[in-house]
Amino acid sequence: MIKKNPAENVILPKAKKYKAEIYDQEEVEILIEKVKDTDLEVPICLDVALGLRRGELLALKWENIDFENCKVKIRNNLVQVGNEIITKESKTESSIREIELPMTLIQLLKKERKKYLEKKIRLGEEFNDNDLIICKENGDPFKPHSFTNKFRRHNLKTIRLHDLRHTNATLMLKYGINPKVAQQRLGHSSIATTMDIYSHVITEVEKEAAAKLDSGIFSSEKISGI
Repeated sequence: MIKKNPAENVILPKAKKYKAEIYDQEEVEILIEKVKDTDLEVPICLDVALGLRRGELLALKWENIDFENCKVKIRNNLVQVGNEIITKESKTESSIREIELPMTLIQLLKKERKKYLEKKIRLGEEFNDNDLIICKENGDPFKPHSFTNKFRRHNLKTIRLHDLRHTNATLMLKYGINPKVAQQRLGHSSIATTMDIYSHVITEVEKEAAAKLDSGIFSSEKISGI
């Protein structure tokens, strides 16, 4: 209808990079204590320990848990399309992975599995057995945004549910876990993505590294004149 597109002269603003807010060690401990014995205990502990994406967390099924070998298989992603909740296979090869489970989490999951089966028997036909670990009382899946709102109901510093994933990544670095191992556990396609998440704690970790090098190299001998 017009000879020239006026949008061609528009200078687009640069997208601002989101800076993740994370919980430190003490805040993580407080969070876990707050959700203890509630329906948020299992999902929060899973997210803090494994750094899952929201869709990966909500798509987890009991069949994905290998109790004998202490592993969990991450295969699917739960999303909402319109009013429909669907589970689809993860798109990238790096997102499809197996993660070693901490023994404490194995014990917690065993208790939760028992509750699930008891609930299934108690509710009978009213229970929808979707085999989901994180589900509503009747076995139905949570809507992703609904679960996010559920997570926000505590009195700690406000962070996104997804920031528990960043918290997990940061804690792994602080615990001295190899970045390559962290990349595989998080399901990142590139080590650069992992290190980008780590960037805000690099300075602190570098100080620790310098202190360890100082102790390791110069513990037995002192430099002449010092």
